[in-house]
Amino acid sequence: MEKQKKSTKKHSGFCLTVLISIGFIVVKVLITSVFSEPSNQYLADSIVRVIFGVLALVLLVKCFDRDFCPRTIHGRNIGAAVLAGAAEIVFIGILAVILFTHTTEADWQEFRAVPGKLLFARLIAQQLTTGFFEEVTYRGLLLEGYFQSSEKTVSARLLYGSLSFFVFGALHIIGGGGLERFILTGIFGLSMAAVYLHSGNLLMPMVLHFLHDLLAHTCSMFTYEGTNLQSLVLGGTRIVIILAVLAVVWAVVFLILPPASANRSKATLKENI
Repeated sequence: MEKQKKSTKKHSGFCLTVLISIGFIVVKVLITSVFSEPSNQYLADSIVRVIFGVLALVLLVKCFDRDFCPRTIHGRNIGAAVLAGAAEIVFIGILAVILFTHTTEADWQEFRAVPGKLLFARLIAQQLTTGFFEEVTYRGLLLEGYFQSSEKTVSARLLYGSLSFFVFGALHIIGGGGLERFILTGIFGLSMAAVYLHSGNLLMPMVLHFLHDLLAHTCSMFTYEGTNLQSLVLGGTRIVIILAVLAVVWAVVFLILPPASANRSKATLKENI
């Protein structure tokens, strides 16, 4: 009976993630279509993300583990989380370098002329809530089956990492986007899954997600020689392929390595003995 309950919990995280995704997409389209002004659309979108992120959090606490928040959203294992997320940190650094080396003072003057409400709504509110909603849902809820299982093996981590890749990639091509977008967003999902499964720290994926989206959306507001800066990064096929391969390899390595959270638990247990 106990094994049956654990098996149900292992699969219910995936089912709940799918249901939340469908609900989020429907509500987002309905709510944002009410507003015509872009800043109001971004703010409405942010509110929807908060609501569904809180819903995912409530489901995690009620259905899986009442100690989910103190277990995952904390400052522990930060070093392990940073190391596991190093490939993403490098990419964020590349975005920052491109942003500040391919823009002029005139570009920044034009940027500062954008209404403050729009900048806040698009770059801060939407990206903060995206980091919260998507990490709680597509890492926390989707991967909770791994933590509910008694078999925390390498193959289990690789399976859940792959699940994050496919589900997160599929989410980002709904309503538009081809194979390239599926692969790139899927790799991001795999990278964040590696950080979370290796360190047991969900706060770091939230922070990395926010920084990634903040820089990517800021880059999309600038052009260089007639090309959108974000497209300049993603359009460099050779660079994208190299970064993508490195990110996948790095993520797989940290999915294979023994989780830092497990090592910490063993050390604590020995100290208590």
